[in-house]
Amino acid sequence: PPNPKELLSDDQQAAKVQTLLEWFQDKKQVLCLTGAGLSTESGIPDYRGHQGSYHKGHKPMVHDQFMNSEYQRKRYWGRGMVGWKPFESVQPNAGHMAIAKLEQLGQLGVHLEDSSDFYDPHGLELEWPFSSGQQTLALITQNVDSLHRRAGSRAIVELHGRTDHVKCMTCGAHRDRYDFHGELETLNREWLDAALSATSDDA
Repeated sequence: PPNPKELLSDDQQAAKVQTLLEWFQDKKQVLCLTGAGLSTESGIPDYRGHQGSYHKGHKPMVHDQFMNSEYQRKRYWGRGMVGWKPFESVQPNAGHMAIAKLEQLGQLGVHLEDSSDFYDPHGLELEWPFSSGQQTLALITQNVDSLHRRAGSRAIVELHGRTDHVKCMTCGAHRDRYDFHGELETLNREWLDAALSATSDDA
């Protein structure tokens, strides 16, 4: 795929921004959908982009592989220990901030009749009884990096989940991923040092 930065000149980009601004003027309910391209400015490469890992032959592990094989689960978390570090320091960029600001100003958001289906099962008993009967949704994202939340977006659906929290598939317990990685690193320090060394040598 081409580099998106090379598709439009600065003047063409400015014209597109003006067109979007004018389009917003008379809109009452706007829902925003975002994908991987929004987070590239934060240093997270988009998987299928012009420099994405998909075109280098990397294929993600699918759910059935993870659930049905202890070996695959070890492989997943082993790769995670090596590859997760760069994601710890990423920050929301101007695009995330702009979307959050538009939500706060009331420029983004559609109003829906509330439903118990909108609630996480673990919070259903606490939140659903106090519903006003209305639900506001401003943003649907395919991204799992939680940068929208960190930028201040609140009325959000993370279509593919989020990577900063993990859930035990046996007991259902939730846990902060950073804490979990810390425990994995402590328990597997010798292996991790060897893997990081090999990765550094390859680079």
